[in-house]
Amino acid sequence: NFFQYFGRSAAREESQLRFEDYVQDTAAWIDALAKGSRFSIVVVIAHSESSLIGMLAALCTPALAFISIAGLPVAEDMVQALTDFLRNTVSRPVDMAR
Repeated sequence: NFFQYFGRSAAREESQLRFEDYVQDTAAWIDALAKGSRFSIVVVIAHSESSLIGMLAALCTPALAFISIAGLPVAEDMVQALTDFLRNTVSRPVDMAR
C-alpha cells in the first residue's frame, strides 16, 4: 500500500531533504498510481512552486499529461535546463518528445 508513505520522504530529517528528493518522491507516486488497477491514466496537476516538481516528475513517468496552475513560465532555455537536470538526477532516461 503506497499510501503508508503519505507525507514522508526517503530522507529521514527535513534538513536532509533536497529538491531531487521531492521530484523522486512525486515520480514514485505517479508510478504507483499508473501501475495500480484503480486508474487508467494519470494526469499530474501542480500549483505554484510545486509545478516545477510536478513537471520534472511527469517527464520521467507514465503520466499522460501535466497541468501547471500558476506555475513558472517555461521558456525554451528552461526546457534545456530541465532536460539537463533530469539527465543528471533521475535514474530513468528522459524522452523529451513525449
